[in-house]
Amino acid sequence: MGILGQQIIEQNSKDKAGDDPALFYEKLGKREVSILHDYLKLWTRSIEELLLKLKDTLPGDGMIGEVHYWRDMTRVLEAITDELRQPFVEVVVQILQAAVDEEKNKILESDLSKFLNEKSRAVKGVKEAKWNNKYMKIIENPVKTIE
Repeated sequence: MGILGQQIIEQNSKDKAGDDPALFYEKLGKREVSILHDYLKLWTRSIEELLLKLKDTLPGDGMIGEVHYWRDMTRVLEAITDELRQPFVEVVVQILQAAVDEEKNKILESDLSKFLNEKSRAVKGVKEAKWNNKYMKIIENPVKTIE
């Protein structure tokens, strides 16, 4: 997720500040918070682009194409949601939320809200893809036989 961001987290988590995002935030300077904010914006943009590309993806020909489509969608969306559930991401979000609470920074608040919205879209997408994939697996062998 970023060596510099991880260094910021590691350097400041050597004491009890790592347990409380508000205390952690207080130990950080504006530069470190700005770097974490940049990571958040990068993650948001990456999720948006991925979801747009997936939206434009079409299943292959025939029923087997549909089966493979949902299998592939599940894999891609699971990968992105797994990344978004990494402890580093969660810590950054909590620190930035503490910054919003402390500074009342409307830009940061907006960016944080946008990230959480995109993350939610990815989580909802993976649930739908898993559900569809589950039922497509049931018909995969009969479809292969027919096609």
